Parts: sequence; structure tokens; C-alpha cells
Amino acid sequence: MRKVAFLVVLAVVAFATSYAADRQKVTNADIEKLLAAGMGDEVILNVIAGGEPSFDTTVDALIALKQKGASPAVLAAITGRWNPENPPVGPVVS
Repeated sequence: MRKVAFLVVLAVVAFATSYAADRQKVTNADIEKLLAAGMGDEVILNVIAGGEPSFDTTVDALIALKQKGASPAVLAAITGRWNPENPPVGPVVS
């Protein structure tokens, strides 16, 4: 029984490691390329959700993305605050 449990744990660890290795890093530069190509929020959000986040979330970097056309939903996803059940609506007022 212990051998079976060990093999199951080993298989789960191997799968998790393989899955993490398959995910490509997604950076600010990737988002900028998608924006420049005219991709919509749905595509960009799917890329973010499917990748390994490696974003620069400094104020200057977020402002630069906003100036290049990133929507509030994309910026929220980059900062880790995207909730598809309750997406941001309209411009953010400070």
C-alpha cells in the first residue's frame, strides 16, 4: 500500500513540475506586442491566465501600459486583481 501511495505522489509531483515548465513567461513586453497588434481584452486576458506571470508592476510600468492602450481589466490582471466574475467597468476614477 505504501508503494502505491508513493507512486501516486511521485506521479502528481512529476505532472505538476511538467505543467509549470510548459507555461511560458508573460511580460510587459508581451502585453505591449499584443496591444500594438490590436488584440482585444479577451485574447490578452487569456494569454495572461495561461502564462507564468513575470510582470513589472511598478507605477511607471503600469502607466506605460495604460498609455499604450491597456484596459482596466488588463491592468487588473497584470497586478493580480482580475476577477472575471466582477470585471472593472469604465475608467478608474482616483
